Amino acid sequence: GLWLMQWLVFGGIFLSFYLFLRLLDRRLDITSVTMIAAVGIACSISCSFYKPELFSALFFAWTVFIFFCFKIKRIPYLLYLYPLLFALWVNLHGAFLVGFVFLALAFAGEFLNRIFFPRESWTAKELIHFAAAGVLSGAAALLNPYGADYLLGLLPTIKIAIVKSNTENLILAHSSLWSYLKNLSFPFFYINVTVWMMTLLMAAVLVISVYEFFKKRAFDFTMLIAGAVLYWKGMQTGRASYFSLFAFFFILLYLLVHRMKIGNFHGGATVMSLLVFVFLSAGVSYINIRYQPDNTWFGRGLDDFVPAKEAAFLKKYRLDGPIFNDYLSGG
Repeated sequence: GLWLMQWLVFGGIFLSFYLFLRLLDRRLDITSVTMIAAVGIACSISCSFYKPELFSALFFAWTVFIFFCFKIKRIPYLLYLYPLLFALWVNLHGAFLVGFVFLALAFAGEFLNRIFFPRESWTAKELIHFAAAGVLSGAAALLNPYGADYLLGLLPTIKIAIVKSNTENLILAHSSLWSYLKNLSFPFFYINVTVWMMTLLMAAVLVISVYEFFKKRAFDFTMLIAGAVLYWKGMQTGRASYFSLFAFFFILLYLLVHRMKIGNFHGGATVMSLLVFVFLSAGVSYINIRYQPDNTWFGRGLDDFVPAKEAAFLKKYRLDGPIFNDYLSGG
């Protein structure tokens, strides 16, 4: 059932992407498919494992999707889906905190839009709705078996995420990705795709923002702030890279299709997308044939990758706790 759960999560993420394309009146063409495939491949270094963190990938994608739904449609009740989402998320994985970070960044960006570019910004009433939804979501986070104690227990994790610590040398998932901008080689194919995708997408957001400013004397603070912070964190901590990639998928399409009104990409873009798709497919095929990764498709070889027998032992004998190791030495 683990692989089935994994693919249901991936299906839920894809659904958020597809619905966003439909929201923008775009088809699932080769350009869109290539973008989704590239994001999927780039995210594989951090969210393809059989872990509760899979749910964070799913809920973060829907957090961003709901935000852009409101940004485009301006229907306030959409924002009040957030408390329900966070009430579920808080009981599944601790990275719900990243969802709150995104909401805070979005509120800061929309507040600046209101001050500097009032003609294209949310109204004061819409900002109040967004803030109210955020407060209610914070209250919903208390709906867990340990209440406020659970949230307080996450403070050391927050400190590790903000302050540089020795965990970068102890945990591979916490290591920085900056060096892989220069270290290009096929054994690091997935990591190279991840860092260069994030970097190119961040550069695209910057270029579009500068272009908009000179053409319309306005740009979207939210896209710049959220993109820059998530990009920095994704490069600083490899484990967090998928948050950046998911956000950039929505940000870039929103800027190109909704703000710049590019309804259809030109033939050159279609050809380029096809070439990128072929390159990524060839790279993935080569890596799987040449290096034969441990985590194979659809649960094949699962017992060699996750502690299935150990879990069965715990279920059978019901040992008295506490029995789990600390974070740095495995579970």
